[in-house]
Amino acid sequence: MLPDGRLVRIGGEYEDWYDPDFYIYNDVIVTDAEGRTEIFGYPDKVFPPTDFHTANLVDDRIFIMGNLSYPFV
Repeated sequence: MLPDGRLVRIGGEYEDWYDPDFYIYNDVIVTDAEGRTEIFGYPDKVFPPTDFHTANLVDDRIFIMGNLSYPFV
């Protein structure tokens, strides 16, 4: 949650690796206090799929630490 009331959600996974619908996301979803939502999508080379991470607000920046993601094959 940002000080201005926006909620920021970054990446994450859907289901477990063995499920056929398993997917790791690399989008950023921002919802404002009125419920309006914006979805920001990025190419994998700019922001790789990210899960098992934490996102921390420090001053006016969000730092993302950790990432399991997909194994390199």
